[in-house]
Amino acid sequence: MIVDRELPLNRVSFNTLLSKWMAQCVMSRRYRNKSASEDVISKSSSTDNGAADEESRFQQILNKLEENKQSSDNQFRHLMAEIQKVSLRMDTLEKEQNQIVNALDFVSKDVEDVQNKIKELETAVETLQKSNATSIQNTETAMESLENEKNKKALIVANIPISHNENLPKIIVTLASRLNCNIKESDIDAVFRIKSIKPANPPLIMVKFHQLAVRDRLYDARKLFIKNAVDTTSLQFTQKQRIYINEALSKAQQRLFQKTRQKKSELGWKYAWTFHGQVFLRQSKTHDSVKITSDRDLLDL
Repeated sequence: MIVDRELPLNRVSFNTLLSKWMAQCVMSRRYRNKSASEDVISKSSSTDNGAADEESRFQQILNKLEENKQSSDNQFRHLMAEIQKVSLRMDTLEKEQNQIVNALDFVSKDVEDVQNKIKELETAVETLQKSNATSIQNTETAMESLENEKNKKALIVANIPISHNENLPKIIVTLASRLNCNIKESDIDAVFRIKSIKPANPPLIMVKFHQLAVRDRLYDARKLFIKNAVDTTSLQFTQKQRIYINEALSKAQQRLFQKTRQKKSELGWKYAWTFHGQVFLRQSKTHDSVKITSDRDLLDL
């Protein structure tokens, strides 16, 4: 309250001042109430506007969520439909796989049966091959034995030239006499020419005797060829050639004897010969003879 100090202070003045002050207070209170009301109204209006905005944004969010929900539902339904299709396809593939497995089992059994049959056939073929090999070997051995038996009493004379109207029995008897071996034409069972291994040489003479002992006498006498200087000129032939007397061997023994002679040259041994169809090898006079029955014997030397 404002008091004018220049005025005299009495009851009337005081009452007047009090009235003014009270009036001022009332007016001031009214003014404050009015301002407060306006502020409240203003705030209320602002609050109402904010709530409206919030409600609008909330509604937009709800609408967006609804749209997202519908989109998700559509995607989910589409996904479920695809999953169902895949599931059906998987069922189909599983059935096809089972069919393939069954077919493979069937084929596998067939393959196994075929393999077993092949093994049986291979075993049968192997057995047959062994049997045939044994049979062939036995046959060859039998044929060789027959050939050796047939030629047991025979000798082969090499390098005797062919002459016109030759008398082969007489040539053999004359040759034996030059080797101091007494043989008569009646001792000879058969004599004939056969093809020589070397085309440039004259055909060989095969002579068969009635008795093995007579054959052996002439075969042993061959050692005197060098000592007695017996060659083709001793038989009244003009061409001089060394004469050889060998046993009539089977083809197998001929091959073995040829290999034995090659081995003799390789080793530097001195003697290789045959007797009664058997092949022998000897290093020198002071060594024992070695009987050669197969190629293996030559490899072991």
